[in-house]
Amino acid sequence: MPIPQPATVAEAVALLRSPDAQDRQRGAMGLAAFSPPSASVVALLIEALADQERWVRVVATDTLVALGQANPAVVSALIVAQSHPQELVRRWLVEAIARAALPETRALEAVLRACDDPSSYVRYEAVNQLKRTKLEHPRLLPVLLKALEAGEAGAADALAVHQLTDPKALEALVQALQRDPQHLRSQAAVALGELGKATPEVTQGLFALASSAISYGTEIGSARRALVKLATQGHVRGFLQKKLRSRVLPESTAAALILAEHGVQELEVCQMLLVALEALDEKEKSVILSKLEPWITSVPEVALACAPLLQAADDGLRISAAYLLVVLPEYQEPAAETALAVLSPTNLWPAHLALQVLCKLPTLSEERQRRLLPHLISPPDEIQANPTGSAAHHYDVSLRSPLIGLFLKTPNLLPEVAEALESLGEEPCFLRQKIKKMNTPP
Repeated sequence: MPIPQPATVAEAVALLRSPDAQDRQRGAMGLAAFSPPSASVVALLIEALADQERWVRVVATDTLVALGQANPAVVSALIVAQSHPQELVRRWLVEAIARAALPETRALEAVLRACDDPSSYVRYEAVNQLKRTKLEHPRLLPVLLKALEAGEAGAADALAVHQLTDPKALEALVQALQRDPQHLRSQAAVALGELGKATPEVTQGLFALASSAISYGTEIGSARRALVKLATQGHVRGFLQKKLRSRVLPESTAAALILAEHGVQELEVCQMLLVALEALDEKEKSVILSKLEPWITSVPEVALACAPLLQAADDGLRISAAYLLVVLPEYQEPAAETALAVLSPTNLWPAHLALQVLCKLPTLSEERQRRLLPHLISPPDEIQANPTGSAAHHYDVSLRSPLIGLFLKTPNLLPEVAEALESLGEEPCFLRQKIKKMNTPP
């Protein structure tokens, strides 16, 4: 049954002043129906922006936005209220003004002023409202540069949204690639990729970050992806190929990774990745391995380099190697053996990955399938310890389904599969239908 809405302004105001949060929310929502609002109603809604309950603040903001879109005087009142002593109110006022009136000049100027608010909470909201749509104002660039210099989250994103490729903006973003915190470096890298202005300083700055480590930290991955975008420009690709040919680790490795992700399938890229695969530790090998797939069937050295990784200590690396090797007929047997070896560990997820490898095999001997059959009725330790937990559900979906799919390829095992499932109290209807269909003469 729908909750009744206040029938009059007086009723809505009374609800907004109620000690009950749900009543206050109803009151704030109800006032949106009475337009234009009086100055006292707008003032009451502004005070509701400081409510202790977040949903009251959200609804009050939505109401002010709706009223402001229909009544310019409401926006004027919101702008005047920006001097409110409570930062919580000022933060929600920024959102209300931006949503109600941007890109109007007065609203934009109000949001730009909020970027200088003494409260970081208000500044954060103001900068992020500037990301919502492309805007034009002479103060936009200096305000965003100041915010970036102060390390405000979202400032780099806003520069990209507004396509501000002024040399000062590019210089500030390149400098941010070397600054803390991590999210600032990452956002600066993303922005430089979006802006698409690959000056020598931009290219060198991004590459310095991208080659600072092999494993994909947030900012390292952002820098590499930015260079992948910029590699469509000939001088950037030339820069990367020069780094590739230097054979200086880790720079040449980073260049190979970027070029491979860009779709470059030249042999020298593959060769550099193989050199790195030999030199790096297991965690870093996984990053390299993911880029070698284009060469797995054409460059024999790739398969030879992957084969020893089937015995790696790291589950993920072992399975990644098996994924690559499974496409080669001469490596199907080791890949299958490796997958079987990790099928029943105490950790559930390597078992799931192993099954995905097995499902890629074109054929699987009946003897191997019989070895897999116990896993239909023998969950890993973590499932046995908590049979009603969420992992148990994922076990059913992630392990049993692919196993059943494997067995369906071998008609001789269908009755055994059905019996195994019945022992768990499950009714394998589709298996019974499959068996019946296979046993029915044409």
